[in-house]
Amino acid sequence: MLAVATVSWFVVHWYKKRSHIDTGRGLNIVTLGWLLALVTAQVITLAITYGIELRSVNADASLGQILSYTGISNFSLFVALTPGAIGIREAFLVFSQNLHGISSSNIVAANLIDRAVYLLFLGILFLLVIVTHAKDKLRVNQLKADTKQSETV
Repeated sequence: MLAVATVSWFVVHWYKKRSHIDTGRGLNIVTLGWLLALVTAQVITLAITYGIELRSVNADASLGQILSYTGISNFSLFVALTPGAIGIREAFLVFSQNLHGISSSNIVAANLIDRAVYLLFLGILFLLVIVTHAKDKLRVNQLKADTKQSETV
């Protein structure tokens, strides 16, 4: 992790010099603290989510198994070539069974639940966006007015 962080730091500074970006703010200790806190909250949230999914398919997984499952699942996103990492995450999780000790059938069942929740969440977000402000961009109100006008004619 230290090596990846160091390489990332160099890449960010190289890009900043190359693109002439100067925000006047650097990564200070407060910013890094907030970043660490938010990343920790994200990892905890994902571990809880995967833990619930695994428990719902009757996989008796310990906290260590759930954390390694979460880590492997997130690591698989680095090499995901398909939209939504379809099949890539599952392959990583099956190939790394010796690390987390969760059976293939439980992996597949938990991932089906995960994909269903993901699609449901995206559907809710889509409806929320349409209801709030996208209708103005899509001119839904204009379409409604045109439809009412054509019905009266």
